[in-house]
Amino acid sequence: MTAATNEEPRVNHFRARLEIILREKGWSFRELGRQIGKSPGSVKDIVDRGDPKASVLKQFADALDVSPEDLLEEVTTEEYGEAFLPVFATN
Repeated sequence: MTAATNEEPRVNHFRARLEIILREKGWSFRELGRQIGKSPGSVKDIVDRGDPKASVLKQFADALDVSPEDLLEEVTTEEYGEAFLPVFATN
């Protein structure tokens, strides 16, 4: 829970899902950036925001050979691990 709001932190499922897919492909954010023509810093900024524009989401999905919907799918604790999900909190 966050101290200021007493709410559970909102998980950046986009980032968590992307990390899973990148890990499966053996890619880093740097490699994803190379594949789509963006700097690693730009990729990190997009991912950290957690709400990419449709055009950027499509670029990511095409490079990773998944659907845009796959990148937005919620991540379960079974997939990522209960202790790791709070790392992706956005509030």
